[in-house]
Amino acid sequence: MITNLKAEYDLRFHLEEILTLGILVIMNMIMLIYTRIGDVAGIFMFNILLIMLVLSVRFLHRRIEGQWFADFRDINIIIAGWLVYFEHHHLVPLVNPYDIDAYLIHIDRFLFLGIDPTVLLESITHPMLTEFLQIVYASFYFLPFSIMLILFFKGRRMDFHVVVSTLMLSFYICYVGYYIFPAIGPRFTLDHLQTFPLSGVLFYDYVRDFLDGYSFMTRDCYPSGHALLSIMTALLSYRYLRPYFRFIAAWAGIIIFSTVYLRYHYVVDVITSLIIAMIVFKFNPQMVQRYIFAFKNGREERIAPQSINSKI
Repeated sequence: MITNLKAEYDLRFHLEEILTLGILVIMNMIMLIYTRIGDVAGIFMFNILLIMLVLSVRFLHRRIEGQWFADFRDINIIIAGWLVYFEHHHLVPLVNPYDIDAYLIHIDRFLFLGIDPTVLLESITHPMLTEFLQIVYASFYFLPFSIMLILFFKGRRMDFHVVVSTLMLSFYICYVGYYIFPAIGPRFTLDHLQTFPLSGVLFYDYVRDFLDGYSFMTRDCYPSGHALLSIMTALLSYRYLRPYFRFIAAWAGIIIFSTVYLRYHYVVDVITSLIIAMIVFKFNPQMVQRYIFAFKNGREERIAPQSINSKI
């Protein structure tokens, strides 16, 4: 049954492919409207190539048989979405140069009775804790991929598609937010209020410098992608990988705390990410399943949870 559903689904565009094509088209339209095309020609053409890649793989899957190409198609779209992320470093200042940090600072001070949370956290700051949190913060990039890969290698491909499309929708919502609400974060705007800089023990400087190598002072603060995808990964693990939930939830919780402790994010960034995650988690997995399990004749069949979670 699940095998047939997977085969039926592969005849259509996967939802994550639709989402990625949509964000690529939107980004190119934004570049045409809000920037000088000469300043972004490389990114514009790269997006065209990504669109062609996604479309080519989808249509070649009709002609190329074999599990290897189906696997390639499933993983290819994740890589394409990951590549989109790096474009905002250059594009956000060109599209919207008006940072909203001042508003975010005011909201945080309202929530904490006039005190900046990053300053408040100095009371518990310690090099050992800073070292640990910086490493965990950097490990975020493995967190959402971990749940995807577990489902992928367990052969639970329908659950894999639900999880991937839900995470990618969350990421793209966050990504669009960077352009609408650009902000650089408290480690730059509130540095003059901190009584001392953060310091670690062994690897802190190396990890932070490595991360800064491709994301120094980027306007990707609001909402927090680290918080949004961490929360979403934990929620999805509770639904689809219950045995791993406690570990993933703890991992996600530490990452979320580290975003404020390490002065990357304001608390309001995290709160907004939590609200977005709860809305997406409430509605999107069911919508994805309706799309996945819809047959060509227009009828829909409800699949029991144990059937959804079975191997193909």
